[in-house]
Amino acid sequence: MSAGSMVLTPQIGREFVGWEPMTGDDSALGVVPFSICPHLAPDGAPGNSLAAAEKWAGGIQHPSYAIDDQDGHQRD
Repeated sequence: MSAGSMVLTPQIGREFVGWEPMTGDDSALGVVPFSICPHLAPDGAPGNSLAAAEKWAGGIQHPSYAIDDQDGHQRD
């Protein structure tokens, strides 16, 4: 579900681009007004480190959230 969630955001971040998008950038659908860095991992565990998430957030142009595999966001 992480990739499905990320595509709903306005921007996924270059760190998550694994293809050459037609637009040439890291934009996505923009259904929600924030971006997410999924799979935030505790120190030493597999996943995205806090340092990597902070670096990623520095390149995002709007609110962004790093979430671990136990959390979620609900939008009403």
